[in-house]
Amino acid sequence: MEMQDSLVLEDLWKIYDMGEVKVEAARGVNFNVKKGEFVAIMGPSGSGKSTVMHLIGCLDNPTRGNIIIDNENISEHSSNKLASIRNSKIGFVFQQFNLINSLTSLENVELPLLFQGLSKNNREKKAKELLNLVSLGNRLNNLPSQLSGGERQRVAIARALVNDPEIILADEPTGMLDSKTGKDIMDLLAYLNKEKGKTILIVTHDINVAKYARRTIRFKDGEIIEK
Repeated sequence: MEMQDSLVLEDLWKIYDMGEVKVEAARGVNFNVKKGEFVAIMGPSGSGKSTVMHLIGCLDNPTRGNIIIDNENISEHSSNKLASIRNSKIGFVFQQFNLINSLTSLENVELPLLFQGLSKNNREKKAKELLNLVSLGNRLNNLPSQLSGGERQRVAIARALVNDPEIILADEPTGMLDSKTGKDIMDLLAYLNKEKGKTILIVTHDINVAKYARRTIRFKDGEIIEK
């Protein structure tokens, strides 16, 4: 049986009006990602890949075209509706980790659950389960400043998983890490894809990182040149 599409982009454009100049950051982008796929997105700076990830992540609306996530067209949703989709269907992993420095590992992972109305006990239980999953069960009460770069990225991955999202978007997740730690993080993402069935899209400049994906989509000048 053919797998369902987790994500479909149809003739997607994003044009930024800079006054006298209009910048076409995404120009007629078309691709789809099946549920459970692992896809790498590559291209030079300014190629449009980050713009497209921004749109997929429900952080902005396209100028025109369609974005369909889990059979729902989100292209013209309000900012509130986009926030709801973002919180329920998408997990983000960033190069800079984006943890809150004053919160422990456990509190950072719990944070998205505050918006779900879960009790403190249930929030803690779920956060602990995920920190155990990423091998940080012994670092629950450490602040980010007390963790290595790899440990901080593992906390960020646990946080990305806490709402059980359909899609994980990872933007240069190994960019701040040494090669061995980067490999450990990629092995973890590969495990989440293979064993937990997560759909993963990863933006990277690193060919060794892209090798973890089943296919690579390449951007240049706002357009796809390979998919």
